[in-house]
Amino acid sequence: MGIHKLDASECRLVIDASQLHMKTTDDVPPLSGIASQNRALKALEFGLDIRQPRFHVVAVGDPGTGRTFSSRAMAKRVAKGRPTPDDVLLLPNPNKPSEPTVLSLPAGQGRPFVDAMEELHSALVDSLRTTLEGERFKRLRARLERQVRAEESRLEGQLEQVAAELGLALERSDSEIKVALLVGAGGEEDDAPDEPSDEAMQTVSEAVESFEEQLVNIQEQADRDLRSELQRLLVEAIKACFDPVRDEYGERERIHGFLTDVEAVVCREIRTLVDEIRGEETPSLARGIVVPTLLTEHEPDAGAPVVEVPYPTLTALFG
Repeated sequence: MGIHKLDASECRLVIDASQLHMKTTDDVPPLSGIASQNRALKALEFGLDIRQPRFHVVAVGDPGTGRTFSSRAMAKRVAKGRPTPDDVLLLPNPNKPSEPTVLSLPAGQGRPFVDAMEELHSALVDSLRTTLEGERFKRLRARLERQVRAEESRLEGQLEQVAAELGLALERSDSEIKVALLVGAGGEEDDAPDEPSDEAMQTVSEAVESFEEQLVNIQEQADRDLRSELQRLLVEAIKACFDPVRDEYGERERIHGFLTDVEAVVCREIRTLVDEIRGEETPSLARGIVVPTLLTEHEPDAGAPVVEVPYPTLTALFG
């Protein structure tokens, strides 16, 4: 083909208006998809449909010719017809916290499961607080306190009887027990000794020491009983929190096993925390023990994802 210089009439296309099947451009529907480039688009679709590892398609052309737009649009079209990947979650491993496990759920089900576990964690935290503030625990604590006071009163009566047999009177305060002679215990007032005998003081001192030891033992036993009952109430509340989640997801073996392990660990953690708390502290529960991490999520029937990497490396392309 020879080369010749074009004149002005050859640099434009003139169309007879009668050949256009419209009166104005308002009658023309908007163009959808990619205009022209049919051969290039077929080649691009063919290349993208090859599902072999380390296979790539390179689109070459001048800037502004639609390489990026065409490649993106064709990739989305091809991906739409491929299976939608599962949602991938990272489950806490109660037995080995440093080694979480992976769970795959059908597309669109990962987020609801994470939300359900978030609600479970919130319910567990609320149940810990409400159990300590609830009437059952308050009544239990009041009953144990009454038992301690009754035992203390009984032991104090026994101590006073021992002292009275020795002709001594006891005056007990919060920090000490004072010993004095009973009025008239030594016969005539002029003949009464001013101080208790050493033997009487020795006997009453031993009785006081025994009284204090028994009092400490009673209080410690009451504390153990209170903690044991609190653990029982908390475990009941924990199981009640897990039941709705287990009813919803328990048919899936992996999730059922995960919930069973988490419940066991939560109960164990709560028992340990109850043994360690002091005063009116409320046991706390770490979120990471219960709530999984959602790594990837997809809309159901959305097809395969299309990921854009502006500047891919050779390693990303060829491994």
